[in-house]
Amino acid sequence: MDNPKIIVVEGTPVYDIRAFYRKEGRAKYISHLDLYRTIQRSFQRSKLPIWFTQGFNPHIYLTFALPIALGYEGVEESFDFRLRENLPEEEILSRLNAALPEGIVISRIAAPQKKAEEKTKAAVRKWLQDHQNFKENVEDAVLQIAKTSPYGINVKLGVNFLNEC
Repeated sequence: MDNPKIIVVEGTPVYDIRAFYRKEGRAKYISHLDLYRTIQRSFQRSKLPIWFTQGFNPHIYLTFALPIALGYEGVEESFDFRLRENLPEEEILSRLNAALPEGIVISRIAAPQKKAEEKTKAAVRKWLQDHQNFKENVEDAVLQIAKTSPYGINVKLGVNFLNEC
């Protein structure tokens, strides 16, 4: 990549990359968790120098900003990953696209400007701005979540979603 975002992990440079992809056709029926596994397998098939986490159970570092609901197509979705070596964009694109199934195509890659979590919060803020009457009607509303513990005790949790965004 031309201007990669470099992170140093335990003295080793790691290149942070954001991939933008399309999910269309029959691939729209791939659930979010299956898409996650599909992307992981495609990294292994592409033989890219992918970076693995350093924990007890090492796995591919892969972060999706927003999940796509089952049955919907995605036009400009993104996920972040890390490489151990700096490779040209064209090589990363060609190797990954060759390993991905039909209907999932990576259109471009770039260095991430912000964290994936910030993109998620921005999407929620945008939705709340577009639906201002929704926010006015539930400004002080607390979402009640009822859970049953393994001991049969009902627990109610209060979450004020609007204050979190």
